[in-house]
Amino acid sequence: LTALVACDDSLVNDSVLVAANLQPQLGDVDVGSENGLQFQQQGDALELLVRANAAVGRLVAYQVELSFDADVFSGRECSAGVLSSFTCTLDDPPDSALLVGVDSESTASGASLALGAVVLEVKASAVTLISGEIVELVRFGDGDQQLGRVFRMPLFAGEGFAFVRL
Repeated sequence: LTALVACDDSLVNDSVLVAANLQPQLGDVDVGSENGLQFQQQGDALELLVRANAAVGRLVAYQVELSFDADVFSGRECSAGVLSSFTCTLDDPPDSALLVGVDSESTASGASLALGAVVLEVKASAVTLISGEIVELVRFGDGDQQLGRVFRMPLFAGEGFAFVRL
């Protein structure tokens, strides 16, 4: 983004770097803040909110793997989202977090459904990539009719760079 302003026959020129915080398309998963900067450090931790767009049908199952630099972060804790059956695996391997949820009776539907949250402990200062993969995300319609399934797709809206300080 570049801004130019003319004042009293002089020219003022400045630049600002910006980073988009994308909202997930149907079947995609977002990581980080829903609004504002995508990743915002709080003290010695970075909380990663994990949300899916399941605006059509109802979300019944997901498995999402987050990837990060193990020299910069270590997993601290996880918390559940909208599905009743939730498990989370941290630091196995040391550069990842795995969130899994299944609920065949789920009625959860929406463009920003909370799958869970992962808190990472900051171990080093860095600008570092946080990425991941939708291992699987399944949506059903009425009854047991499958409306959509995402399988082995990289995160699109959820990928981004975090600036953290120790």
